[in-house]
Amino acid sequence: LVVVVVGGGGGVRDERSLSPANSSTTRRRAACMSLCARLVAENGFRKCTTTADATDTTIRMAANVATASSSESSRAAATQILRLAVEELGEAAVAKADRRALRVLGIEDRGGADSIGSEAVAAAATKNPNDFQLVGSDGAPMTSERDDGDDALAAANTASGGGGNDGEGPRAWAAGIRDGAPALAVECIKLLCGELQRSDAEPSARAHLCRHIDELASAIATRLPEAQEALSHAGSNTARLYKYLLNGVQALFVRASLAVLCGRAAVDELLRSLLFGLLSETLAAHNEGAYLLQALNEVSLSVLERGDRSYVCAALLRMLRESARGGRSEYPHKFAETVQKCLILVTKRLGDDATANNTAIIDRLAYDVLLQEIHLFFDAHPPGCWQDSGGAVAERCVKTLLYMLVSCCGADLLNHLTLVPTRTDPPPRVLVYIRLMLHASEQQQSSTSTPAIVTPMSAVRRSDDDDDERR
Repeated sequence: LVVVVVGGGGGVRDERSLSPANSSTTRRRAACMSLCARLVAENGFRKCTTTADATDTTIRMAANVATASSSESSRAAATQILRLAVEELGEAAVAKADRRALRVLGIEDRGGADSIGSEAVAAAATKNPNDFQLVGSDGAPMTSERDDGDDALAAANTASGGGGNDGEGPRAWAAGIRDGAPALAVECIKLLCGELQRSDAEPSARAHLCRHIDELASAIATRLPEAQEALSHAGSNTARLYKYLLNGVQALFVRASLAVLCGRAAVDELLRSLLFGLLSETLAAHNEGAYLLQALNEVSLSVLERGDRSYVCAALLRMLRESARGGRSEYPHKFAETVQKCLILVTKRLGDDATANNTAIIDRLAYDVLLQEIHLFFDAHPPGCWQDSGGAVAERCVKTLLYMLVSCCGADLLNHLTLVPTRTDPPPRVLVYIRLMLHASEQQQSSTSTPAIVTPMSAVRRSDDDDDERR
């Protein structure tokens, strides 16, 4: 059997034979090498590390692909690898590595309880020799880590009712993730990821799980700061819980239909914790810091791109409002700059939705909430308050987002100012800007011969210049 170690470009970097060199095993070895290479090419695996028991690792890798891949050819290749493993090692050895392998081959499993199965993991390989990770190009990584958390696993299974056919399972997992010991939290995340994979194939399981997604996301978000703080402590395994929490976030947000079910508080806390982690000196100095930062980047992108647009934008606006002028000491250096980059990305996605007339997203936007956050930003940062160019960039980001909302909603946006005090003198800036953008848009549509067309954003900039002159 063969383990394939893949470089960043997706090509095979090393192939390691695990069988004695005789004629029959040589044929099996060549077949496995070819099949593993096909899995790499078809699934876009970028990097993985091996465990000490590389034979078991290969079996788990193949079982992961055979049970979770959407590609028929990949599943066929993985199934063939498992068949070769049974021929060489026997059913008992293959079942010991991963019992799913026998189910894939249609062989009756005479062993004990089911293995946990493959969990979605953070999108970064780890140097920890006890871990094995494969990262797929679709953002749904797989792991085959084996650990000795038997007591924690038993506690998690007992609390969940053995998998949660009613609401007790997900509720118990959420409680274990939020308040349990690290080992229990890890096992609860494993059970959650296994249930998520089962729900991909069983609509009834997906419907059951949907009712608890917000609770589970909130539990992970609550635990992230504590796990990040633990990275500063000495020890070789301090990153384990943190990695599994990232696993849980990625497993939820790689499934777009589940990601949008995460509530505003959960999205807000998740983004805050993830962005703090990206700028954490403690994390950067950790012995696995490079891989954790890569994982954080990919998980953060999943939340930004697949989370509810309204909640993501509202969270970013709030964090930008609090950190833009550096008045809040709890925000790390360059936090506002990082939030700006995130807001630019989300605004671009919103612009793409408007261009494509993606009504599924546009009609679901919480315009009232977003306009309130924009108003609070303008109210906290009046014209002329910025002492550097960075603050001006932050304001332009917010104005661009407002312009996208005008593009999506048109004049109806004026009906969504229910959370903004509009009967003030002078009127709130958000109302002034909306009127200017609508007027400029009308001029642009009606003007067919004037070469110099006034754009909505140029109208806003001209209004700001007039304010500066009056002051």
